[in-house]
Amino acid sequence: MLTGPPHLFRAGFLFGWSIFLMLSLHIAEILMWAFSLNHLGLIARVHDAIYFCANAYTTLGYGTVALEQQWRNIGPVIAISGLFTFAWTTSTLVDVVRSHGVLIEQLEDERERETQLRMNMRKDEWDALKRERAAERSEKEKTRTQTARASFFQRRGMWKEEKKRVQELRMAKAGEIEELRRKERVEEEKLGQGMPPAGSEGKKQ
Repeated sequence: MLTGPPHLFRAGFLFGWSIFLMLSLHIAEILMWAFSLNHLGLIARVHDAIYFCANAYTTLGYGTVALEQQWRNIGPVIAISGLFTFAWTTSTLVDVVRSHGVLIEQLEDERERETQLRMNMRKDEWDALKRERAAERSEKEKTRTQTARASFFQRRGMWKEEKKRVQELRMAKAGEIEELRRKERVEEEKLGQGMPPAGSEGKKQ
């Protein structure tokens, strides 16, 4: 199961790789039969042995290559092995397709949750910014009211105090936004960890 943020490309690559491995299994079995026949001297040339085994394995027929009469039963044996392997890979392919569909649904759901998390984070950041700006305006208005009848030196002290409080408000806002982003990253990393493995729903049914 792919955990963390959605990995749709990786899911597609995993599906394609599974199909390639099943195809490679058939090719490997054909080559094993072909090299065995060639090594035993039943078919002199390797490419003829591969052609014969591929035709027998897929039950298409012998083509233009044939074994000697005492070895002709090898053809049906190769065909039977091909039928069994094709039946097994077909059932496996059905399971892979079903599991891939479930995985894609899970990843799409994770992507929606990830988008919602980011939207909520942006909204919280904007709310924090609005609160900080409102607090700044309040501090400036408060200082303006206090300095209306104060002397120059008193005003200077009040302005310094206002600047200090505004700086503290901005630092608090930056810390709050950083904490929101940290929580959002943690929530993104949790995506997929609580979901059942692909294919488990189908097995329960």
